[in-house]
Parts: sequence; C-alpha cells; structure tokens
Amino acid sequence: MAKQVRLQGRSDVCALPFGINIITLIAFVFLVLYPAKFIGEAQGLTGDDVAIFAWRAGILACFVSGLIEFFGSFVAESIRRFTPRAALLAPVGGIGLCFLSMDFSFVPTPLRFSGSSHSVSHFCSILDGFASRVGSLPA
Repeated sequence: MAKQVRLQGRSDVCALPFGINIITLIAFVFLVLYPAKFIGEAQGLTGDDVAIFAWRAGILACFVSGLIEFFGSFVAESIRRFTPRAALLAPVGGIGLCFLSMDFSFVPTPLRFSGSSHSVSHFCSILDGFASRVGSLPA
C-alpha cells in the first residue's frame, strides 16, 4: 500500500488486496443496511439520522465480519485440509450460475418467454459443458 501512495502521490489509498467481494456487498446491503434503514425509521428517525443509523449498523457488521475472519483464520488450514476440493469449489460454481442467469429474473414477465432473454441459453450451455465434463471422467 505504501508503494501505491508513493507512486500515485495520493493519501486516500486503501488496502483491499482481494478486490470487492460482491456476494458480501449484496449481503451487507440487503441484510444489514436495508433493514437498519427501516428500523431507524420505525424508531422515529428522519433524513440524515436514518442514514447515520444504517451506517453505524454497517460498521458494526463489518467489525463482526472481521472478527469472524480473524478467528476463522486459525482453523482455516485444517478445514481446507480435510474438506474435499469439490466441496470448496461448488459454492463458487453456484454463484457463477446465479450471476449468469440473474438478468432473467429482472426481465418483465411478458418478455421472459418471448426469446428476448439469453439467460436460459447461457445456463443450458454451461449445463451442457458440465455434463460433458462429468461424463468424460473415469468411474
């Protein structure tokens, strides 16, 4: 990080070595910030006070998430060693399939089955590739 500060001549550089984790971002927005907004409004907060309340809830959630990651790092190697590789990679594949077919859920209902969405064809081609790969593995 210090190298980036020197090279770019900026002081607002933040270390996030793995990039933005979209799944965690979606979870924080819809499972922490969004409900916190409604809780704040139910408590009678308005305007900026609701935003500050939701922000504080987000900061608390980030802190708790950091604690889970910190304490989990001590047992991560043993979990990785005893867990089959397929079990570790299956969630990644599932998330990829969800992202590929996600635009299908945002298409208005009359257009879903009119051939305007390519999600079904994406999903079928991925399923075909998976089936051909699994079919070629030795039993």
